[in-house]
Amino acid sequence: MRRSSVRMALLSLVVLLTSTACAGWGGSVGGGGANSINVLMVNNPQMVDLQRLTAEHFTRETGITVNFTVLPENDVRDKISQEFSSQAGQYDVASLSNFEIPIYARSHWIAPMDSYIAADPAFDQADILPPMAESLKGPDGQIYGQPFYGESSFLMYRADVLQAAGITMPERPTWQQVADIAARLDGAQPGMAGICLRGQPGWGQVFAPLTTVVNTFGGTWFTADWQAGVIPTTLSWESRRTRVFFAKLAAVIGSVFVVALVWHALFDGALTGLLALEGTFDQADGEWLRAVTGLALRVSAVSAGAALLGYAAGHIGRSTAGALGLGLGYVFAVENVIGSNFKPLRPWMMFWDSTVFVKGQFEAGGDVPGRSTLEAGVVLLAYAIGVTVVAVWLFRSRDAA
Repeated sequence: MRRSSVRMALLSLVVLLTSTACAGWGGSVGGGGANSINVLMVNNPQMVDLQRLTAEHFTRETGITVNFTVLPENDVRDKISQEFSSQAGQYDVASLSNFEIPIYARSHWIAPMDSYIAADPAFDQADILPPMAESLKGPDGQIYGQPFYGESSFLMYRADVLQAAGITMPERPTWQQVADIAARLDGAQPGMAGICLRGQPGWGQVFAPLTTVVNTFGGTWFTADWQAGVIPTTLSWESRRTRVFFAKLAAVIGSVFVVALVWHALFDGALTGLLALEGTFDQADGEWLRAVTGLALRVSAVSAGAALLGYAAGHIGRSTAGALGLGLGYVFAVENVIGSNFKPLRPWMMFWDSTVFVKGQFEAGGDVPGRSTLEAGVVLLAYAIGVTVVAVWLFRSRDAA
């Protein structure tokens, strides 16, 4: 660039003025006063260098005193967010990343710098790397920042350690290959860890680089409509999405089945005790035990099937609560009402087939004419498989970043 790095650094900060403070540079006084500016920035080494060089270069040339507030990344992000959202005007200038700039520009918390660029013949916008310049634009296409420094993610490794271990690093390794190599190198020398990654809590400290890893696997923190924290939006990556889906499905089905079975066992145990107290325990013969056990298993199976349908519907609709409401409304309102008035449709309705399955007996002329327990179970299983197939297909094909 044709301008010194210090002047470029100050320019990169000046363009991050709030809309109120930006007017101060045009004529009125900002938060720092007529001949001074208040700067809020992160304590990265590059920014500390800027602070150290400001008085010698920028203040000497312009007569403007710069008052710096320098904070760690977690602290400065919170303070900047409060400052810009409230438009308090305490600070004239703040350092932002290309993550915040489009958001702040859309909210009109910062001012575009296109006019400053056009008015400064010593600065050439073409000197800025295109990806960086593009990331510092707002939704309106105007430029809202200039980079003082840039960061990128890359992999470094000790070639001598890999060579000694007989390991060759692929030209374009996957994260799984990196993890496997790191595991082999762990403890290769006394006190040596296989890999070193950022781990300090905070968005900039760990989540910014971690998200690049997640995105590499096709992972996502949010769905396409910005939902998070529910069953359908579990963080997963493309090669394991089906595995994650069925692992969670197995957990849901298994837990519901066991809970229902335990509840039924407790109920049957209480019933057995009541029979003993009444002196009618002789009625609890082998046939009675088989009937009660079969009933408990069928009730638990229907409960697990209902959990499966809810789980699948939650993935299809991307809303656990919505799926629950829709499922209950459909079964108890639609199927119950229609099935009560149109008996020929009952053989193909889950509610009525569940009734036959739980009763465990062939009911010619009963709830579902001509439907046996086995047939009812097959119909229910077919519905469960169909809904699951649709849900897993949608889970694999959407929500990926």
